[in-house]
Amino acid sequence: LTAKSMPYKHGFGPFAPEIYRAPLSYPFRDAEFGGKELATDGELAARRAITVMDKQVGADNLAAVIIEPIQGEGGFIVPAEGFL
Repeated sequence: LTAKSMPYKHGFGPFAPEIYRAPLSYPFRDAEFGGKELATDGELAARRAITVMDKQVGADNLAAVIIEPIQGEGGFIVPAEGFL
């Protein structure tokens, strides 16, 4: 399932041919690039992710959305309240 780099893929497969990424709620980065409102408003961050997915694939072509609720590779990053 992962679209990560090779060290994480080694020994697994086959992989899905089309994987699209959308920004998650990342309060620390959102405060820096999106302003304080985006960093604390999970619903606003969710709307941003939905808009990105709609532009990338379109609602008619979207089969599934898989969300990692707590990102762990860069530390434990919990999304802003209201994102999920």
